[in-house]
Amino acid sequence: MKRIKKNGTLQNVAYVFHNTWNWERSIIFFLLMQAIIGVCTPFISIYMPSVILSGVTGEISLQRLLCIVGALSFVFALCNMINSYIQAVNETHLTNNKVHYLTEIFKKKMVLDYQFVESENGQNQFQDVLNILFNDNSGVSGMLQLLGNYLGQVLGFVLYVGIISMLSPWIVLVLLVTSGIYLFILWRVNAYEYDHRKQWTVIDKKLNYLYNKTADYRNNKDIKLYSMKGWLTFLINSLIEARLKWMVRIHRHNFITVIADVLLLLIRDGLAYLYIFHAIFDGQIQIAEFTLYFGAISGFSGFVTNIVQGIASVTRTCKEVSVIREYLDAPTVHTGWKELTLDPYDTLEIELRNVSFRYTEDSPYILKNINLTVHKGEKIALVGENGAGKTTLVKLLCGFYRPTQGEIYLNGTAMSELKIEDIYRLYSVVFQSIYVLPMTVAQNIALIDQTQIDLERVQSCLQMSGLGDSISDLNLPLTKLIDENGVNLSGGETQKLILARAMYKESASLILDEPTSALDPIAEKELYEAYNSLAKGRTSIFVSHRLASTQFCDRILFLNNACIEESGSHQELLQKGGKYSELFQLQSQYYK
Repeated sequence: MKRIKKNGTLQNVAYVFHNTWNWERSIIFFLLMQAIIGVCTPFISIYMPSVILSGVTGEISLQRLLCIVGALSFVFALCNMINSYIQAVNETHLTNNKVHYLTEIFKKKMVLDYQFVESENGQNQFQDVLNILFNDNSGVSGMLQLLGNYLGQVLGFVLYVGIISMLSPWIVLVLLVTSGIYLFILWRVNAYEYDHRKQWTVIDKKLNYLYNKTADYRNNKDIKLYSMKGWLTFLINSLIEARLKWMVRIHRHNFITVIADVLLLLIRDGLAYLYIFHAIFDGQIQIAEFTLYFGAISGFSGFVTNIVQGIASVTRTCKEVSVIREYLDAPTVHTGWKELTLDPYDTLEIELRNVSFRYTEDSPYILKNINLTVHKGEKIALVGENGAGKTTLVKLLCGFYRPTQGEIYLNGTAMSELKIEDIYRLYSVVFQSIYVLPMTVAQNIALIDQTQIDLERVQSCLQMSGLGDSISDLNLPLTKLIDENGVNLSGGETQKLILARAMYKESASLILDEPTSALDPIAEKELYEAYNSLAKGRTSIFVSHRLASTQFCDRILFLNNACIEESGSHQELLQKGGKYSELFQLQSQYYK
């Protein structure tokens, strides 16, 4: 997928503030309050000693001294109380804001081009986005926290510049020059970290995969029986070691900024302190002013350091926000403009003209120059060895993949011209990978709101799929993880449930992509024959690795070497004595 141009820093800041204003407006109010507090409390800390010294030396009256100290103490206490409240509640608002972004990410994933989502690049980008969002110190959350603090530092910087410039503009210049040098060093270090992010994103994806697989109780049987603990531990430790190496590299680069900060601090603060010491001994300033300037220089150095670090950090988080925006702004699945309106059980003609497909320009063809017409109401079986391209062909028909070459026509209209939503409505498909949702039986089959479900139809579909006698309660939750009264279906029961789901959907065509691998050959044959009667003239495609299961089909297509090598009925293919006949004889000897 083509990568879009990353947005600039100001654009990303505006983007984050716009979304935050719409989703969690309180965060912006808290940021402003933190900025004001970030100026007030340090200033009170340096101004209070100066006021007290003025009172001690008799420059101001005792009454005025008490009034000023009392007012400053009240403001200081109030600021700390407000800041404590903000810290207590702001985390919740930041979490809610993060959930909005996660929701948008998952919604986007559901409409992105499937081929991109399935690709390694797509999976890496998705993992990178999740890593950013789940880290409170990066991305959107990191930027919001930084900006609140950063705004306070900028206001404090302006205030302290005004104070120090009354002493000498040259001191301000020295402080700014040394801070600029520090900013450049910090920017280079952060650029190194961002440029190498993808190196450990791949590692994180592999670690997450292994953690999820080992945590899944269904895999625990194999891990124990095949003594996989040592091997899996080795893999995980190897990945952790590789991840730690990158962390060490990043920490080494960060150490450079620490050394630079220390050296530049000695230069800028050393020169400033020498100047004010000279000024007081020369009688240019009073001791109370000395205390104020001394505190201002110390505070100014802190503000400058924080601003410099803030600029680098905001730049880093802006790059991370760009990663999120790039994913959210990515082109969705290609869709045409024509509508193909069919009643639920209207027949569908599918024609492939010189269709070829491969994943990349350098990869081999999965399918090559396929020419095929599936007539209205015809039942087609796709058979062949593993990797022959059966599932790829099904994904092309469903619109998940687009042909590298050639075109697919549905009732004479090119698929590339059709709205993708209309294409999806044409098919009831059961794929090899099947998932049961943590909902009731009826919701799992109908996949619509509970109030709109036709329960009689659900029960009929269950009966036809072979689950009618096993499941009588349509409100039964299909998981024990969420509801203790729920049930966990066996592999065969799960496949039958998914078949009932395909039966419930009204569509012009029916596709079964090897959904019966957990069933024995006889049960599979019976199920396919049940579907034969269920199809009722609908255009149907059945994919199976058991050649005997699809004898009821009108035509069998044997895929091999990226093409349709043989075509005909079961008996015709046996009489030809080709590859289909050879594989059938090989399989059938185990069932005799």
